[in-house]
Amino acid sequence: SEMSTREKAFIWQGVRGVKKSQKSTVCCILSTLGDGSDNFRLLATGILSKVLQHGSTGTIRLRGDAVGYLAVLVEGCIISRLECALHLSIHRGGGSYPEVTKEDLVTVDNLRLALDFKLTRTPRCRVGMQDHACFPRQTSSSGVRWRWPDDNFLDDDLLPEDVRRKIVRGLAYRAGIVKMTADAFSVVEAEIFHLIGILLVDAYESSQEMSPKSSYLDADDDVYYNTYGVGDHVDMFYTPPPPIALVGDGAGMSEFMYTVVPGQIRAAAARRNVVPYHVYGDTWIASSGFTADEEKEFEKSYYYLPRDSDEDSDSMECDGGDSESGSDGGDSESGSEGATSTKTKTEDEDVDFDDDVDVEMDYDDDQEIDNDDY
Repeated sequence: SEMSTREKAFIWQGVRGVKKSQKSTVCCILSTLGDGSDNFRLLATGILSKVLQHGSTGTIRLRGDAVGYLAVLVEGCIISRLECALHLSIHRGGGSYPEVTKEDLVTVDNLRLALDFKLTRTPRCRVGMQDHACFPRQTSSSGVRWRWPDDNFLDDDLLPEDVRRKIVRGLAYRAGIVKMTADAFSVVEAEIFHLIGILLVDAYESSQEMSPKSSYLDADDDVYYNTYGVGDHVDMFYTPPPPIALVGDGAGMSEFMYTVVPGQIRAAAARRNVVPYHVYGDTWIASSGFTADEEKEFEKSYYYLPRDSDEDSDSMECDGGDSESGSDGGDSESGSEGATSTKTKTEDEDVDFDDDVDVEMDYDDDQEIDNDDY
């Protein structure tokens, strides 16, 4: 049938969007959220707080390189699935500009899940069908019971609808999709939240399991950053620092802040059979007011004994500590300036996901948003 002028205009806009997006290497999710790593960190910890069904947790701190690694990994996975859905829509006979539908995305998931189950005998989630097997029904090893919500957060205030659509549109353009139905948008939005949630839960559980074995380094020990995991030294990419003791309200009571690093995200993706799970290159996304190099050097101080802790302690295990701030650390050259910086940065980054997180963000408005299909 003859296309209307409006449809032709949307197709032309979509073709231009595909050409522009596929020339870019910028992470669409991070560029749309804006404000460095801060907005993505708020979104991620907000998701994590809402999948907590029962139990109490510590505080999670998503480091700058973990923010970049998680965002790029999720984006790559979603684009891969969108490309497969586009191929299905072409084989359905969608014409010159096939329209990707929810049924295409569900079919891609069914084929992928059937292959996964054949290889691993492990059930997987089908987000488009509201069929979830992401978390066990029993309490996890950390004493927390996780549950994915039935509404996939689409009826929630985690992220405004226009921002969700802007992210999905950018990913669809990068996959080469010109037209996509409204219900397909909703499936992709839910899939983005779902991937972030399950990977962060696994990373948090990993931090809980590693914490009893964690200890601070001596002042003469070095911390390295090597994404290949070569050697016996402490590698910031794979090994988080010891949990940071945060002073509680009750006498003698304290909770701990756990740092998530990229190696934990990578391990979680491999365990969940998320493809791709390996992100190449430097993914460090600094917080507002920091450069990536400055933040990387600053983060090394978390691996050393805090200066204001007990002088008689030659080493500190992860479940102890008398530091008032619980987060500042480093060698003898860091001094009080390092302690001040640590306090400021911890306030910016840590989010206690026992409580619901209200996400207030400023977004990049360069890209137009349509209301329904495009």
